[in-house]
Amino acid sequence: MTKIQKHTIDLRSPRTEALEAAEAELENLTAQTDTLRASALAGNLGAETLAAHTDRLNLATMRVDAARHAAEAELNNLADRNSIADAIAELLDDPALATTPIEDAISKLRQALADITTANETRNSAITGWVTRLRQLGVPDTGLTVNGDEIHISSAGPTGTTITIGGGRVSTIGSVAGHIRHTTQKHSDSAHMAIDPANLPSSDTRGRALGSTTAVRLLKNLGGNKAGTVLTTRTHSLGVLAKFVHDGHAELIDGQIPDESKHTLKRFPVDTRPQEQPERVTPTNVNDATRVEDAVRKAFTN
Repeated sequence: MTKIQKHTIDLRSPRTEALEAAEAELENLTAQTDTLRASALAGNLGAETLAAHTDRLNLATMRVDAARHAAEAELNNLADRNSIADAIAELLDDPALATTPIEDAISKLRQALADITTANETRNSAITGWVTRLRQLGVPDTGLTVNGDEIHISSAGPTGTTITIGGGRVSTIGSVAGHIRHTTQKHSDSAHMAIDPANLPSSDTRGRALGSTTAVRLLKNLGGNKAGTVLTTRTHSLGVLAKFVHDGHAELIDGQIPDESKHTLKRFPVDTRPQEQPERVTPTNVNDATRVEDAVRKAFTN
């Protein structure tokens, strides 16, 4: 059984998000307290302002306590991390979740449908073969009686041939499609559309979860994530995580990252010196007498 090597549990839910929002609000109000102290020291703080701030601070503190209690209760409802990780590992390896048996059954169904058609064609050929044989024996389509049973032949090829002998008969079956539909209809009536069975493997992509994962831990607040947040290649590209590490914003805690040269854009030196500009053609220099004279001289020397 595949075992998850590092058992890490990270619960993200509306309760944990509410706790983060409450803590951010409290942090903001706490920072304002220092500003109010400075105002008080300068004699610019009124009683109403202080009371309003104190009320907001107390309320924010209560919100944090309530949100933390709810988040901790949710976390405490989880089993120990090893049990959860082992259960996930078993899920990833559970053969009962594979789509292979369904794919195999559909392959057999396709073969069975083909076999039905082949069996019908073989039977129809046998009936038309008997018509040929009876006619080779001189048996007419009607009028012949053998042992008290009248023989009647109605021949219209593989799709409409009947040989009647007394009260019994044998007939070709033009198509088995209707019989197939009757057999499978109760299994397909609830379908809203036809779906290619080739799409079945998309219902089981557990193999992706077993791939190697690179993880980094942020060393500072970055991109809306707080310092200490773990980012992985499940949510970010490997190049982005590598850049965070090489720029000193994060530390590698699991997996591998490419060298800095493999994700850094190569910069080429640019010549910023003024470039000589080509002479612009203007009415002034077009009518320059010297240019006209030189042109005339060249035209008559050849």
